[in-house]
Amino acid sequence: MKFSSIQQNFKIYCLKEKGITSKYHKEIVSELQKLFVSAQTEDIQELKENIVREYLNENSEKFGWTAKTFRNKRQLIRGFLNGQ
Repeated sequence: MKFSSIQQNFKIYCLKEKGITSKYHKEIVSELQKLFVSAQTEDIQELKENIVREYLNENSEKFGWTAKTFRNKRQLIRGFLNGQ
């Protein structure tokens, strides 16, 4: 399943069912888009744990994330993937 094909449903789910703010929804989508570009795929099922971990570790080093930022980014991605 491609991320682009479910973006509208994901937006409705975030804003209406989960009560997430529009700003936070945009942050989630932005982070997911960066992950898909890094993984060179748009297929959700191709995102395995090792790919996500590699993405987080690379960006943590590249941008100097604190442990809190790392956990927040991981939670953004996990929340999306666990809901699929």
